[in-house]
Amino acid sequence: METCGICYDAMGKTPYVIQCGSVTSEGKLAHTICHGCEKDLRLRAKVTEHGRAIICPFCRSEEKEYGNRNKSSYQAELSNLYSEIHLLKQRLEPRPSPRFIIQPVQPVRPMSDILAEAQRMPFVGERMWCQSGNRALGLCRTASKTTRQCSYPMGCRNYVCRDCKMCTSHFPQRPPSPNFIPERIEIYD
Repeated sequence: METCGICYDAMGKTPYVIQCGSVTSEGKLAHTICHGCEKDLRLRAKVTEHGRAIICPFCRSEEKEYGNRNKSSYQAELSNLYSEIHLLKQRLEPRPSPRFIIQPVQPVRPMSDILAEAQRMPFVGERMWCQSGNRALGLCRTASKTTRQCSYPMGCRNYVCRDCKMCTSHFPQRPPSPNFIPERIEIYD
């Protein structure tokens, strides 16, 4: 079985014969390739008014008439043609003008909700007492107001002092007993 001169795969029973005009000494057409390479060469060829003509990779002359193409070669060329037509059609379709695009309407909130939210939120930069919860437990002894917000990663709007850093509402915490003395551990090498 012959192999393709381009990809070196087996050509099968019926190879594609390029109609370039070259003839062997026995009178046969000389340049044959497999159908996969024929399809690749045909898709790379320039489109003319008569279709895509292959340039022979062996003698560099253009194909004068088409040989016996297989079904996959036709399908590949047609799918390429259809995709080009589809892209051209999309470019030619009129697009809506930006002036006439309808924006989605946001739901209207009642004024009472807006006022209640404004009363709950402190103004940005407003100085507040420490709201960590340690003040109520007697653990925070900061004497001044602060503008620092809680450092809880999920976001919190409470103001806390530098010593507290985070609200007690984000994690369970028991106040230390008044008799609590940290245990000293001595480490010997």
